[in-house]
Amino acid sequence: PPAPQGEAWPPRLDFGPQRVGQPSRRQLVLRNRGTLPVELVAAQDSSLRLSQGASLRLAAGETRALDLVYTPGVRGVQADTLYWRAPGGTPLLQVPLTGQGLAPDLQLSATSLDFGAVLVGGEGRQVLTLSNPGSAPLQYRLELKGPYRLDRAGEGQLAAGAAIQLP
Repeated sequence: PPAPQGEAWPPRLDFGPQRVGQPSRRQLVLRNRGTLPVELVAAQDSSLRLSQGASLRLAAGETRALDLVYTPGVRGVQADTLYWRAPGGTPLLQVPLTGQGLAPDLQLSATSLDFGAVLVGGEGRQVLTLSNPGSAPLQYRLELKGPYRLDRAGEGQLAAGAAIQLP
């Protein structure tokens, strides 16, 4: 009896690290080597999707390139699977999909600073640590208003896992 046969290239698809909210595209080539049509069922994770829609059908002998789009919504590793099903719903082939969402994470060593009693014209000093324990670079802009000043005002970028002290 005729049997469906499917193959995918690459056999697994890794989107790699991608900043949260930014789409990444990869192509997957599918081939139905069998004599019966097969159906591709899209992944369940909302951040991994087929640009052609949720499912599609490949006729016997048909080869098709699919564009897949990964847009991470959260930080961390995400995984899902694309499934091929033969007529009647029998699982035929699985294509594992992985990606990693990257995002910065701003942390301050204090939410307020107490300078205590400072004489008029005098100076009180405090140190504030700005850190980024996240997984992507953090763009920052430092600005104070009023009688306060920073020795390190301005804009910059803080690498993932890095920290700076603001005297």
